[in-house]
Amino acid sequence: MPVSIATFVAHFLPILEILAGVMLVFGLLPQAVSVIAFNLLLVFAVTITVSLVREMDNDCGCFKHVIPVQWRLVYRNIFLMGLVLLMFALKGGALTINKLLAIQTSLSHPNSTIGLVVLASIWGIVLLIILLLHHLLPHRPKGAKQATPF
Repeated sequence: MPVSIATFVAHFLPILEILAGVMLVFGLLPQAVSVIAFNLLLVFAVTITVSLVREMDNDCGCFKHVIPVQWRLVYRNIFLMGLVLLMFALKGGALTINKLLAIQTSLSHPNSTIGLVVLASIWGIVLLIILLLHHLLPHRPKGAKQATPF
């Protein structure tokens, strides 16, 4: 990826994450934001899994802490994807800004069942693939030499 694009993504992604989190907490456009949050978590889970499969020794970039990539982070993201899926299914719940202001979104129609099925299917497939990868790949012992990315 070119440095200019990587720099843009590095600056834009945290803003998108914070905005999505705040909108989910306050229940503003919960189904649309759930799809965004679901996809962000999916990308993070896949990226961390790829690093683990390639045995790359890098940190996850979580906040300012230096946390090496580990399966625990992948499972956390999958768990959060499940919670976001629940948020999508419940249309944000009873106490949302949308319901207080009587805002109707295109995702609030009965056709959102298709969206729920698609998200649930993706979630299940990702969960199965990651579980298989984690348990089928050989585990390297602590202190073993790390592979280089190239």
